[in-house]
Amino acid sequence: MDTHKIQTVEKLCYKIYNHTASIEEKQRYYELILDEPCAQHVEAIMEKLLMESPEMNTLDAERRENVYASITRLLAFEQKVKRPVFSYYLAAAAAVVLMFVFFGLYRYQQLAQKELLHNIEQDIAPGNESALLILQDGKQIALSAATKGEIANNNGIKISNDQQGQITYTYLGNAVAAGGLNTVKTNNGQAYTIQLADGTKVWLNAASSLQFQSNLAFGGTRQVRLIGEAYFEVAKDAKHPFIVQTDRQTVRVLGTHFNVSAYANDDAGVTTVLEGRVSVKHHAVEHILNPGDQAVTTSRGTSVAKTNAGRAVDWQQGDFVLNNITFEDAMKKIARWYDIEVIYEGNVDKTMLAGGWVSKKQPLSAVLHAVESLDLVRFERKGHTLIVRPYKPN
Repeated sequence: MDTHKIQTVEKLCYKIYNHTASIEEKQRYYELILDEPCAQHVEAIMEKLLMESPEMNTLDAERRENVYASITRLLAFEQKVKRPVFSYYLAAAAAVVLMFVFFGLYRYQQLAQKELLHNIEQDIAPGNESALLILQDGKQIALSAATKGEIANNNGIKISNDQQGQITYTYLGNAVAAGGLNTVKTNNGQAYTIQLADGTKVWLNAASSLQFQSNLAFGGTRQVRLIGEAYFEVAKDAKHPFIVQTDRQTVRVLGTHFNVSAYANDDAGVTTVLEGRVSVKHHAVEHILNPGDQAVTTSRGTSVAKTNAGRAVDWQQGDFVLNNITFEDAMKKIARWYDIEVIYEGNVDKTMLAGGWVSKKQPLSAVLHAVESLDLVRFERKGHTLIVRPYKPN
């Protein structure tokens, strides 16, 4: 073991953690962690910092487990980069540094809360559990944790809402016909959970809508139409296949857990399988997906590859895991949750890779502070408009 390298990477690790490292030091850090002993030493340091944090003891067990899992993924340094091309090397270096910035966000979020409190009126709060239910007759019902109890009855199917932010459809034993076409819709800054009449649970992400018959199995198949993003835990029913229709994909299952992302302003439709098997069809071409598979559909067709399926459902678990996605895609996720419009000015590299973990429960200022500390971009917020400019040192 090279003791000098270990000592150097430890020094740089603490400088990055405290936001005092220069760009050159960050790039040197990246070079060092390509060495396995250095990477393992950094992982031990970061785990120690996390576990020594007094705030860690105040988190509930589930949240603590999620935080630890996110940090472990962040510290895995899975991004192996070939170095012959200089531009690729710099982009990868920036990616690893950005991963550290988002880890630093955890520390910043805890230490800066008192500073943020006095400014909370000017800040933008994170999204919340709310949605809009549109019934067959056009009646609209605002959904939130404050709306509880039975809210409608669709031809023998009871629709109720609870304090945990979930709407539930229940057969009363006399359901007839299709029961009526229902739509649950979220805007930017909203998310909601739906339990369909067959027992299937759907977590609907921000800026999304799910359309379905309240008597879901009427007609032989359980069919829903999705715009945006949702995570599905489908109740098993071999006689009634479950079908998710999007603009780019038709997803067919019997009983499984999977995530579908189908935002209109994204370049691709993406289906990721966590449990069971899924059929994804685009035009006449069908692909069978197993756990850990991800199907990406663009205008050129569908490609299937293995992926870390847990990252696809980060939003459903209360976090953003931004590993191996572009800066532009990371900003899209943040914009949907905080209901902001992002405008780019100047020569901002939208394709640089992001990484790390961001809690969805933090105000927007905490997220922006962490991103800015990398000294790659600067933000200016005007109401709900966020202007992104390249960083220019004085």
